[in-house]
Amino acid sequence: MSIPPDEFLAPSIKHHYGLFVIRKLLLETITAQRHLFRGTLVDVGCGRMPYRPILLQNSAITEYIGVDWPDAPYHVSTPPDVYWDGKSLPFADSTADTCLATEVFEHLPNGVKVASEVHRILKPGGVFYLTVPFFWPFHEVPYDEYRYTPFSLSRILQEAGFNADDIHVGATGGWLATLAQVLAQVVVMEVRSPRLRKRLRQVSSPIILWLLKKDRPPAEFTNHSMALGLHVVAYKRSKTSL
Repeated sequence: MSIPPDEFLAPSIKHHYGLFVIRKLLLETITAQRHLFRGTLVDVGCGRMPYRPILLQNSAITEYIGVDWPDAPYHVSTPPDVYWDGKSLPFADSTADTCLATEVFEHLPNGVKVASEVHRILKPGGVFYLTVPFFWPFHEVPYDEYRYTPFSLSRILQEAGFNADDIHVGATGGWLATLAQVLAQVVVMEVRSPRLRKRLRQVSSPIILWLLKKDRPPAEFTNHSMALGLHVVAYKRSKTSL
């Protein structure tokens, strides 16, 4: 029996139908930005550290440190390197060259506090990369706190110490990607008949792939634009640039 491909590193519409769209877009987004990552990387809320293999491959990262809450179920197979309390990162000032937080901040009740901690442990010139969902069902209830807009993310990071000019927010998918994800989720979540669900997956899979091919994430955020998710690159300003 063959082992199915990894849902994070090799998303397949056949094997990961319900999560295929967001997994594919996140993989593409993170892969496109990995050239920015270097030195000591701290993965905040690391989970199973799904992107660690591709980030360590062909990058300038020299140390990868996963940080997460105690007692999470995935720690049985992938324990973090360091535990934290969800408030204070257990590192000295200016420790990390890179900080990463993928699909974590929507679960934090204290986004400014954690972003301030990220800013504190980053070295001057260091980079913070984060992703969050925008259009997404409730998940990990009751620890699902927020859906951020580009403007709230920028404000939170500024309040945490990042300069507005050093914060760059992008869209992970636009209207058509959002429609593709909704279509897949409805089939998985709402169709009760296994036979009908299987047939709908077969029929809708080419449509989902077509929607993704035609999708154009917004280049700027204006009235009526849409994003399935958001990604942010923020730099800690060096003293020489002040």
